[in-house]
Amino acid sequence: MAVTMYRVALARCTKVLVQNGEIADLFVREKIVAAEKVVVVSGSGVDTNHFPAVPMPSGAPVFLLLARMLHDKGIAEYVAAARLVRVELPEARFLMVGDIDPNPAAISAQQLNQWKEEGVVEHLSGVSDVRPLLSDCTVYVLPSYHEGMPRSVLEAMATGRPIITTDTIGCKETICNSGAVDRDGIRTGENGLLVPVRSVAPLAAAMLRLAKDSGLRVQMGRRGREIAEQQFDVRLINGLMLYAMDLVGEEA
Repeated sequence: MAVTMYRVALARCTKVLVQNGEIADLFVREKIVAAEKVVVVSGSGVDTNHFPAVPMPSGAPVFLLLARMLHDKGIAEYVAAARLVRVELPEARFLMVGDIDPNPAAISAQQLNQWKEEGVVEHLSGVSDVRPLLSDCTVYVLPSYHEGMPRSVLEAMATGRPIITTDTIGCKETICNSGAVDRDGIRTGENGLLVPVRSVAPLAAAMLRLAKDSGLRVQMGRRGREIAEQQFDVRLINGLMLYAMDLVGEEA
């Protein structure tokens, strides 16, 4: 049904912009749209001026997840991994920031309260400005099951924070040159670590790896900032989209 609706909706489009290559391949494979009409852009971009690089804070590691409180965002896996990490690093903090959602896949308020009372994670409702949170964290985590191109990851990269995310559509595109899976189930990239979807042990191992290695955190954070500037800056992305829509010349 969804494929049919997409075909009808996009039938008269001259260009179709998608946020990662796997979605583009799917649309072509399912004959939703012809290959020559598909343009892949790296998400909606991040304003690297609005999200400047900020020095890595000192002190105990602080992990941050910004997302709607949905199961599909890997919230339960984040909490479970936090329990494991705290066994070795009881001083570590694990923040979750986002509102409860009416979506059927939402985490219930009761469940969030239970986690907060347990004392493993800290949950805050959505905020209007995430920059202070990104500045205060040492590692950004998004164990999502799937994404188009997660804006929160791009914002964390621009801030200069290493990323832990899942080896799945949309998320893996944010990690540059990730290698083979190691014995912990982790793929290491230039600006962060990839872990399997719905998997707690590799997520906890990735958290511990970055928590214990301040030099690696700084190195990955700096590389993430460079990648944000070179590949994901909103001015670059907007220019590509305007060019694809024949609204500006190639030189723009």
